[in-house]
Amino acid sequence: MPKATALEFYRKKQTVLSLSQERPQSLETIRAAIKQECLFTESKLRDIEEAFYGRNRTMVDFVKHYHPHLAHIIRKLDISEMFKKAQLDDIIYDFIRAGHSEHAQRINIDRDSLDELYKCYIKIKENVPDAFVTISSGIRNMLKCLKIYCQSFTSLEPKQYMNAATYYERLRTDLYSAIKTNVDDIDHLSDRFENEGLDMKMFGMQVTDLARRCECKNMPFILMFPQCCVNIRNAIKAIKQWLQADELYLDEIKQSVHELNAVVSHVTNQVREWQAASIQLHYRMKNTQKEVLTSEMEAEDINSREIEYQKEFDTIQREYTIVEKEINNLAENSTTEEKKYAKQLKKKFQKTKRDFEKTEVKLTWAKDKSSQRKHKQLVLGQLKIDMKKNRSIYIQKLYDLDRIMDATTKLKEIIKLKSSDDTLKKIFFGIPVRFRRSDTIHIKNESRDLLQNAINIASGYVGNGWKTLYTSLPFYPHRGQLDLEKDISDIRNSSPRLTIKEEAKIALQKWRRINSRANFKDFKISLKNIGRNDILRKIQAAIEMKRASVVNKHTKDRVKDGQSEMVEKFRPHRFHLPDIGQNQMMAQFAQMEEWNL
Repeated sequence: MPKATALEFYRKKQTVLSLSQERPQSLETIRAAIKQECLFTESKLRDIEEAFYGRNRTMVDFVKHYHPHLAHIIRKLDISEMFKKAQLDDIIYDFIRAGHSEHAQRINIDRDSLDELYKCYIKIKENVPDAFVTISSGIRNMLKCLKIYCQSFTSLEPKQYMNAATYYERLRTDLYSAIKTNVDDIDHLSDRFENEGLDMKMFGMQVTDLARRCECKNMPFILMFPQCCVNIRNAIKAIKQWLQADELYLDEIKQSVHELNAVVSHVTNQVREWQAASIQLHYRMKNTQKEVLTSEMEAEDINSREIEYQKEFDTIQREYTIVEKEINNLAENSTTEEKKYAKQLKKKFQKTKRDFEKTEVKLTWAKDKSSQRKHKQLVLGQLKIDMKKNRSIYIQKLYDLDRIMDATTKLKEIIKLKSSDDTLKKIFFGIPVRFRRSDTIHIKNESRDLLQNAINIASGYVGNGWKTLYTSLPFYPHRGQLDLEKDISDIRNSSPRLTIKEEAKIALQKWRRINSRANFKDFKISLKNIGRNDILRKIQAAIEMKRASVVNKHTKDRVKDGQSEMVEKFRPHRFHLPDIGQNQMMAQFAQMEEWNL
């Protein structure tokens, strides 16, 4: 027999049953097979209902036909309801099979009602659940195909910017539970009828409404077959809804990617604007810082000169007042000596007046310098506040951009997985379907080297305090004080040529190696406990610099990969500023940390 060719495989029509034994041709083939199986199941259900109810009859006709007879028997027997198989067996045995018994003779029950009860009981017993075994098996096969192949490739955990994927996964989960519950309830109804007994709470809204209208809530066993039919129809309806959602899923994901690309363009523009604003603020702050430092150095000299000018001003002012009064007191008809003295006084008055004006200018200059210095200090304080606020917004925008790009990457991966036939092959043969490794940063999942980078930075700045840091670090399993002192002694005596930095690094590496739960969070807490916030600031600045570098690289890669509409927005000449990049930007932020911003 010749081997089957690929053309022959793709020409063959696949069914739900064959999909459990061979790989699917495509996702469209799976949907077509499930739709065909749904049509077959609906046709089979109509045949079962026609065989049970009769031609052109419904469950309402069925209930109305048996209700008077059953109500008559319930009234004669003075029982509350017919809800259990053993109860019906007893009634049938007492009044039909053993109709000559004394108990049967005492109670006058219509023979036709007893015959109708027997017919109804036998019909339900023969059809529930046996008539639905094949249909239930087919629905379970369809459910298995839907669960395996019609996937969302995401989780139920809500993710920002991935609402379409999360919604479909939630819908899949709800529909799967609904279909499974409807099919399992058929067997559950039969088990309850045979054992504990039926309860109206077990029936759905449609059948409960039927029982209310026909006043048959006290005979729930005749509602078993209608409820099974309703369950099958609900399951088929949910399967069709799942198929429709799966068909639309790919288009919705593509639309989400298109919208996110527009959001990326907008947020990228915002990032560049905040970067430009940060550059300008940093430049102004540096200049103002220099001016404040210069004015503070001159402040002491200016203050002393201001005091000197003030004293000189007061002296000249008094002399000026005296001379002016003397000139005014001299009479016009004074003697020659008085006139000569008056002339000298006028000269002295002019000189004193000039000195007074000069001293007044000097004093004004000294006061202006003092007020300018205070104003610059206020300006510098406000610039620091603005820079800190700008920094937090800028970093947040970078994180937002990363999350959007990460979501876009995942959605594009979903599109590839959903539209590729190789995905179906992998699923059929049990090969894991994984996302391609993302090159974006993750805010929640820090890099594996984060703790090592923190250790490298702390080793260079902790100095002789490494012994205090080592003893304050947590250990799992616990190490006693004697063990810690021995560790410190071993490190110090290991080599006389080790520098303090090398000793600190060896100690911290040892903590990481022997501690089974070593993590970055505990390391930060220990640094804070020993009062080394300066090292924490340096570590944080390094982390932010690295993250910004990764975001910058990733953004440029995205532009190269085809997002040409974003290229113009990434060009620095739009802002008429040099493209300093995120690395230099974060270096400026690190310098701000040193300024205690």
